[in-house]
Amino acid sequence: VRIDFADWSGMRDGLIPVLKAAILNRQMLAFDYYNSSGDCAPREVCPIRLWFKSSAWYLLAYCMDRRAVRTFKLTRIKRLALLSGEFPPDALAMLHTEPEDIQPDIQPLSFAMKIDGCMAFRVYDDFAESQIMRTQDGGFLVRAAFIPGGWLISFILSYGEHAQVLDPPSLQLEVKNAIQKIAARYQS
Repeated sequence: VRIDFADWSGMRDGLIPVLKAAILNRQMLAFDYYNSSGDCAPREVCPIRLWFKSSAWYLLAYCMDRRAVRTFKLTRIKRLALLSGEFPPDALAMLHTEPEDIQPDIQPLSFAMKIDGCMAFRVYDDFAESQIMRTQDGGFLVRAAFIPGGWLISFILSYGEHAQVLDPPSLQLEVKNAIQKIAARYQS
Protein backbone atom coordinates (compact mmCIF):
# COMPACT_ATOMS: atom_id res chain seq x y z
CA VAL A 1 0.00 0.00 0.00
CA ARG A 2 1.32 3.42 -0.88
CA ILE A 3 -0.17 6.52 0.69
CA ASP A 4 0.94 9.72 -0.99
CA PHE A 5 -0.07 12.85 0.90
CA ALA A 6 1.17 15.23 -1.79
CA ASP A 7 -1.44 17.01 -3.85
CA TRP A 8 -1.31 16.85 -7.64
CA SER A 9 0.66 20.10 -7.81
CA GLY A 10 3.45 18.57 -5.70
CA MET A 11 3.55 21.69 -3.54
CA ARG A 12 2.32 20.13 -0.28
CA ASP A 13 4.42 17.01 -0.07
CA GLY A 14 6.54 18.06 2.94
CA LEU A 15 3.77 18.84 5.42
CA ILE A 16 2.82 15.37 6.67
CA PRO A 17 6.36 14.18 7.58
CA VAL A 18 6.95 17.33 9.65
CA LEU A 19 3.58 16.99 11.40
CA LYS A 20 4.15 13.28 12.05
CA ALA A 21 7.60 13.92 13.56
CA ALA A 22 6.24 16.74 15.72
CA ILE A 23 3.43 14.54 17.06
CA LEU A 24 5.69 11.59 17.81
CA ASN A 25 8.41 13.75 19.39
CA ARG A 26 5.97 16.08 21.17
CA GLN A 27 7.46 19.11 19.50
CA MET A 28 5.59 22.38 19.32
CA LEU A 29 4.75 23.91 15.96
CA ALA A 30 4.27 27.41 14.60
CA PHE A 31 2.39 28.23 11.41
CA ASP A 32 0.15 30.76 9.75
CA TYR A 33 -3.43 29.54 9.48
CA TYR A 34 -6.23 30.68 7.18
CA ASN A 35 -9.64 30.23 8.80
CA SER A 36 -12.84 29.56 6.84
CA SER A 37 -13.34 33.31 6.38
CA GLY A 38 -9.92 33.69 4.77
CA ASP A 39 -8.36 35.50 7.73
CA CYS A 40 -4.75 34.55 8.41
CA ALA A 41 -3.32 34.39 11.93
CA PRO A 42 -0.11 33.01 13.41
CA ARG A 43 -0.58 29.96 15.63
CA GLU A 44 1.63 28.11 18.08
CA VAL A 45 0.34 24.64 18.86
CA CYS A 46 1.12 21.35 20.54
CA PRO A 47 0.17 18.76 17.91
CA ILE A 48 -1.89 15.82 19.15
CA ARG A 49 -2.92 13.80 16.10
CA LEU A 50 -3.60 13.79 12.38
CA TRP A 51 -7.25 13.24 11.58
CA PHE A 52 -8.84 12.28 8.27
CA LYS A 53 -12.50 13.36 8.16
CA SER A 54 -14.71 13.12 5.07
CA SER A 55 -12.26 14.01 2.32
CA ALA A 56 -9.76 16.19 4.14
CA TRP A 57 -6.87 15.92 6.60
CA TYR A 58 -6.85 17.89 9.83
CA LEU A 59 -4.38 18.51 12.63
CA LEU A 60 -5.85 18.20 16.10
CA ALA A 61 -3.70 20.38 18.35
CA TYR A 62 -3.65 22.27 21.60
CA CYS A 63 -3.60 25.95 20.62
CA MET A 64 -1.41 28.05 22.90
CA ASP A 65 -3.37 31.22 22.08
CA ARG A 66 -6.81 29.80 22.80
CA ARG A 67 -5.67 27.44 25.58
CA ALA A 68 -7.90 24.75 24.08
CA VAL A 69 -7.85 21.91 21.57
CA ARG A 70 -8.50 23.13 18.03
CA THR A 71 -8.81 21.51 14.63
CA PHE A 72 -6.75 22.87 11.73
CA LYS A 73 -7.39 21.86 8.13
CA LEU A 74 -4.00 20.93 6.64
CA THR A 75 -4.58 22.75 3.35
CA ARG A 76 -4.89 26.02 5.28
CA ILE A 77 -1.61 25.63 7.21
CA LYS A 78 1.18 27.78 5.74
CA ARG A 79 4.83 28.40 6.70
CA LEU A 80 5.05 25.47 9.11
CA ALA A 81 8.01 25.47 11.50
CA LEU A 82 9.14 23.28 14.39
CA LEU A 83 9.66 25.04 17.74
CA SER A 84 11.74 24.07 20.73
CA GLY A 85 10.22 23.70 24.13
CA GLU A 86 8.09 21.23 25.99
CA PHE A 87 4.34 20.87 25.96
CA PRO A 88 2.72 22.71 28.88
CA PRO A 89 0.86 20.51 31.42
CA ASP A 90 -2.61 21.49 30.14
CA ALA A 91 -1.60 20.41 26.60
CA LEU A 92 -0.18 17.11 27.88
CA ALA A 93 -3.52 16.38 29.56
CA MET A 94 -5.22 16.56 26.17
CA LEU A 95 -3.02 13.94 24.49
CA HIS A 96 -5.27 11.02 25.35
CA THR A 97 -8.68 12.64 24.96
CA GLU A 98 -10.95 11.79 22.06
CA PRO A 99 -11.73 14.77 19.86
CA GLU A 100 -15.23 16.11 19.48
CA ASP A 101 -16.62 16.28 15.98
CA ILE A 102 -15.26 19.12 13.86
CA GLN A 103 -18.55 21.05 13.80
CA PRO A 104 -20.63 19.53 16.61
CA ASP A 105 -23.11 22.41 17.02
CA ILE A 106 -24.30 22.52 13.40
CA GLN A 107 -27.17 20.22 12.45
CA PRO A 108 -26.91 18.54 9.04
CA LEU A 109 -29.46 19.57 6.42
CA SER A 110 -31.39 16.73 4.79
CA PHE A 111 -31.83 17.15 1.05
CA ALA A 112 -32.79 15.26 -2.11
CA MET A 113 -30.99 15.75 -5.40
CA LYS A 114 -31.34 14.29 -8.89
CA ILE A 115 -28.01 13.65 -10.61
CA ASP A 116 -27.46 12.61 -14.24
CA GLY A 117 -26.04 9.14 -14.92
CA CYS A 118 -22.90 10.56 -16.55
CA MET A 119 -21.81 11.60 -13.04
CA ALA A 120 -21.68 8.02 -11.68
CA PHE A 121 -17.94 8.39 -11.04
CA ARG A 122 -18.69 11.22 -8.60
CA VAL A 123 -21.89 9.91 -7.06
CA TYR A 124 -20.25 6.81 -5.61
CA ASP A 125 -17.34 8.89 -4.32
CA ASP A 126 -19.52 11.53 -2.67
CA PHE A 127 -22.38 9.52 -1.21
CA ALA A 128 -22.91 6.30 0.75
CA GLU A 129 -24.56 3.49 -1.18
CA SER A 130 -27.59 3.69 1.15
CA GLN A 131 -28.12 7.33 0.04
CA ILE A 132 -28.22 6.49 -3.68
CA MET A 133 -31.10 5.17 -5.75
CA ARG A 134 -30.89 4.55 -9.52
CA THR A 135 -33.68 6.11 -11.55
CA GLN A 136 -35.37 4.68 -14.66
CA ASP A 137 -33.53 7.13 -16.92
CA GLY A 138 -30.13 5.87 -15.67
CA GLY A 139 -29.57 8.78 -13.34
CA PHE A 140 -29.52 8.93 -9.57
CA LEU A 141 -31.79 10.12 -6.80
CA VAL A 142 -29.67 10.98 -3.78
CA ARG A 143 -31.02 11.59 -0.29
CA ALA A 144 -28.37 12.81 2.12
CA ALA A 145 -27.73 15.15 5.04
CA PHE A 146 -24.71 17.46 5.03
CA ILE A 147 -23.63 20.51 7.03
CA PRO A 148 -25.44 23.53 5.49
CA GLY A 149 -23.81 26.71 4.28
CA GLY A 150 -21.49 27.87 1.55
CA TRP A 151 -19.66 24.55 1.40
CA LEU A 152 -22.86 22.66 0.56
CA ILE A 153 -23.83 25.14 -2.16
CA SER A 154 -20.35 24.87 -3.73
CA PHE A 155 -20.53 21.09 -3.53
CA ILE A 156 -23.89 20.99 -5.33
CA LEU A 157 -22.71 23.50 -7.95
CA SER A 158 -19.64 21.33 -8.61
CA TYR A 159 -22.01 18.93 -10.40
CA GLY A 160 -22.77 21.72 -12.88
CA GLU A 161 -25.76 21.19 -15.13
CA HIS A 162 -25.86 17.51 -14.14
CA ALA A 163 -27.65 18.01 -10.80
CA GLN A 164 -30.91 19.43 -9.53
CA VAL A 165 -31.91 19.91 -5.90
CA LEU A 166 -35.42 18.55 -5.40
CA ASP A 167 -35.91 19.24 -1.72
CA PRO A 168 -35.97 21.30 0.51
CA PRO A 169 -37.22 24.44 -1.29
CA SER A 170 -34.90 26.63 0.81
CA LEU A 171 -31.85 24.81 -0.56
CA GLN A 172 -33.26 25.03 -4.11
CA LEU A 173 -33.51 28.80 -3.65
CA GLU A 174 -29.95 29.08 -2.29
CA VAL A 175 -28.57 27.17 -5.28
CA LYS A 176 -30.68 29.21 -7.72
CA ASN A 177 -29.44 32.47 -6.15
CA ALA A 178 -25.83 31.28 -6.38
CA ILE A 179 -26.31 30.40 -10.07
CA GLN A 180 -27.78 33.84 -10.75
CA LYS A 181 -24.83 35.53 -9.05
CA ILE A 182 -22.42 33.47 -11.14
CA ALA A 183 -24.31 34.30 -14.34
CA ALA A 184 -24.30 38.02 -13.44
CA ARG A 185 -20.48 37.97 -13.32
CA TYR A 186 -20.40 36.92 -16.99
CA GLN A 187 -22.94 39.43 -18.30
CA SER A 188 -20.59 42.18 -19.40
